[in-house]
Amino acid sequence: DLNLTEAKKLNVSLKSYCVILNRLVGYAIIQHVIDELDKEVILLQKRVHLVKDASEKIVSNTEKGILSLKDIILLSIELELTNHPVIEECRVKVKKYSKGVEFATIIASPEQISSLSFNDINDGIEILKEF
Repeated sequence: DLNLTEAKKLNVSLKSYCVILNRLVGYAIIQHVIDELDKEVILLQKRVHLVKDASEKIVSNTEKGILSLKDIILLSIELELTNHPVIEECRVKVKKYSKGVEFATIIASPEQISSLSFNDINDGIEILKEF
């Protein structure tokens, strides 16, 4: 779950505890823990921002919008967030768009259109309706 507010509260509490502990015992490992906690919160912030960005951009049906979804999908890999439902929805939309482009390319060529079945044509038309 991407609960940024709760993570920030926990981070502040843990950091406060670590700072006090560091003052008492002076171990460098405590500072390392503090730094790692900060990194985790930053990572969570990036993940939350990515999901929010994806949620806003998924409504776009333009080529530019689809390209931005591709960028979001690539970033989700880097942030280890590929299984999030919003990212999955982005992936499905990009695949549909690609199928729509492929269908449009085929029907633009009289030689290739004969290779399509009736179901292929119906499916392609349904996809094109979305875009």
